Amino acid sequence: MAGEVSKRPRLKKLPALTEAEAEVLGFEDLARQSRRYGPGAVENLARIAANGSSDAARVSASNSLLEWGFGRPKQRVDHTSSDQSMRPAPVIDLGALSSEERLILARAAFGKEEK
Repeated sequence: MAGEVSKRPRLKKLPALTEAEAEVLGFEDLARQSRRYGPGAVENLARIAANGSSDAARVSASNSLLEWGFGRPKQRVDHTSSDQSMRPAPVIDLGALSSEERLILARAAFGKEEK
């Protein structure tokens, strides 16, 4: 029906596998075998990025090359609020503090009161 949003069931996140489990399941071999195609895949992406049949193909291939080569760009997040009630915690240079000041700070951080 028009205007309805179809809801797909959410997939459960699988737990991370240990190296032994991955080896038993054959994932280690699969990864090793897949790496053989790496150089050819990069060449294909470079070819598509330069000569792809559409803008979408060229952009997608270019993005893949950049992300694999340099990683995804970091996203900056501004944690301040418009009324300044939420501000980033100040950075404290621990080297500039005396041992007594560091001890007071450590006790405060771990909820231990001075005696």
